[in-house]
Amino acid sequence: MTRDELLDLLSALADGTLTPERHDALERALEADPAARRTYFEYLDLHLALGKPSAPAAAPKRRVWIAAAAGLAAAALLAFATLGRGEPPARLSRSAGARFYGPAPESFRPGQEYALVAGTVELAFSSGALVLLDAPAAFEVRDPLRMTLKYGRGSVHVDERSKGFTVDTPLTKVVDRGTRFALDVGEGGETEVHVLEGAADIGDVKLTRGDARRVGSAGMSTVPLDAARFPKEIPDRVVSYEATPGSDLVAVTVRRAGREVRYPVEALIGIDATHFKVQPAHGNWAATLKGVDVPSPGRRHELIDRDRNLNTGLINFGSSARPLEADPVMNDPEDPARPNTPGMAIRFQRPVVNAPGPDVVFFEYQPVIQPENGDPFHVSPLRFAPGLRSKTVARWDLTIYSPEALTLSGFRLNSFQTPPGSLSAYENAAVKKGVDFNVLSKGLALALDLSDLGYAAGAAVEGLFFQDFPDPAAPGHQVDFTFIGGLPQ
Repeated sequence: MTRDELLDLLSALADGTLTPERHDALERALEADPAARRTYFEYLDLHLALGKPSAPAAAPKRRVWIAAAAGLAAAALLAFATLGRGEPPARLSRSAGARFYGPAPESFRPGQEYALVAGTVELAFSSGALVLLDAPAAFEVRDPLRMTLKYGRGSVHVDERSKGFTVDTPLTKVVDRGTRFALDVGEGGETEVHVLEGAADIGDVKLTRGDARRVGSAGMSTVPLDAARFPKEIPDRVVSYEATPGSDLVAVTVRRAGREVRYPVEALIGIDATHFKVQPAHGNWAATLKGVDVPSPGRRHELIDRDRNLNTGLINFGSSARPLEADPVMNDPEDPARPNTPGMAIRFQRPVVNAPGPDVVFFEYQPVIQPENGDPFHVSPLRFAPGLRSKTVARWDLTIYSPEALTLSGFRLNSFQTPPGSLSAYENAAVKKGVDFNVLSKGLALALDLSDLGYAAGAAVEGLFFQDFPDPAAPGHQVDFTFIGGLPQ
């Protein structure tokens, strides 16, 4: 690019007439040519100097132009100074069940297309802008104040530092004037923009709170505001956890009512196993530490309710295609005339109070050759009452491909000669010799909100009942709980 061509682009930048195509050309020139960057900063210095109080008086129109040029220059200076230092203009600040095509990035480089194929991500730009995207989405980060959304749905939040943040789409350009807008880009480039707070511009059209427009190949039209369909924040969930090299749980961090809270394992509310029944087809397994046989009779419940190890548990309990709608049968010993309900029940060592956000955390041992999103299960009240219901959990918060899901140290599978129909039968059944399971495995995690079962805010919950859900998409796999804990208020 010649110096005259560069100066022409800089002039267009200053007077606000730079098109997206010419903006791209300017970015490429500045990134590739040190001499072009020197000319750029000299140009900025000149116009910023013209805007100083000591500069000669100017006509009102010129003062407006100088102020606009100074604002543009400051924004551009931030963008290119960041790029000049080699710092990424945006990083991945939070995610929920996110999976990218290819390796998950920690930061986002200019000019590279990223494809989010699952979950939700929050991008934190160095300018202060926050962008929340739901999968599926395809996007590029341009600089600290600009990105391109080629397809997908998201929301943009800016502060005073990042006013003017711009999102290019295939058919238009959206500029955030503060504070929050949402947009949805379809396969043909058609774009909907919904202003949730503050104001935003679509080209020359200025929108304020409550306005919504659709831009298509035929032009722009008004559409009803629909804030509910756009992501507002990362959902409550298990964010991460810590464990020893031997896979003993140390702490779990949960996003709860919008706040991330770290709970040491000692702070969690413990459980007591109170019921366990399997079906013969489930294999009658128990999981212990690698190289360690199942505990002696009377202590087998400790695999789930007295240790912190993520390799041990009462696994492969009974299943049901439909979740419970009435109280489970849990006689001990089992009454042949009234068979017990397949599944597992626990009681909390002290009631768990239904507070805002999640209230209970679960961990599952999952070999990487098994379903990546975790094994589905039903969770139900121990005793039904008006308003209470079961919930089917189809996806865990931390899955096999979540970077926060830790690799576990291995376990031993132990089987029973007869399928236990009650907890006492599980405690006393004859055990076959165990075998060590050596497939690479991850510790999956999940946070459950008791409100999802219909419990009122502040309700004290004494226990829960679980059943495996036989997923037709992954036959032969059962859920493997290795730790359950209640969250304190």
